[in-house]
Amino acid sequence: MERALQQTIDDLEIRRVLARYSHGVDRRDRDLIISVYWPEAVDHHGSFKGHGPEFADWVLKQLARERCTVHALAHSLIEFRGEQADVETYFSAHHIRETPEGDFDYHFNGRYIDLFEKRDGVWKILRREVASDFNSARKVNGGEAIRAMSGG
Repeated sequence: MERALQQTIDDLEIRRVLARYSHGVDRRDRDLIISVYWPEAVDHHGSFKGHGPEFADWVLKQLARERCTVHALAHSLIEFRGEQADVETYFSAHHIRETPEGDFDYHFNGRYIDLFEKRDGVWKILRREVASDFNSARKVNGGEAIRAMSGG
C-alpha cells in the first residue's frame, strides 16, 4: 500500500513538472523553463538539441516572433523504473505569428518523450525528445482569433 501511495504522489509530481514547463513556455519565463530540467539534461526539440538553459534561450528567441502561444497537455503514460520514469505526454500547441503576408495560426500536435529522474525527492527531466505527429498553418482572418486567444 505504501509503495502504491508513493507512486501516486510521484505521478502527480511528474505531471506538475510537465505543467510548469508548458506554463513557462507560454509565459516566456526563462527561470521556470530551466527549473524543470536537471543541469545535465538534454532536450532534442525539433532543430534544437542542447541543455535546459540553452533550450530556454533558444525557445524564447523562437517565441519572440509569436504574438501569443498556448500549449495544452493531454494524457501522459508514466512507467516507473525506481528513481527514473519513462514518460510520454501528448501535447497540442498553437502559435499566432505576425508575418508580412498576415497573421498565421501554427498548430502542432506531438508527444514529449521524456526520461524523468528523482533526486532528493524531486522529479525533473533528464532527457527529452519531441515527436511531431501533426503540424498545420492557416491564415487568421481579421485578427479575430488573435483577440480570442489572447483574452483581449
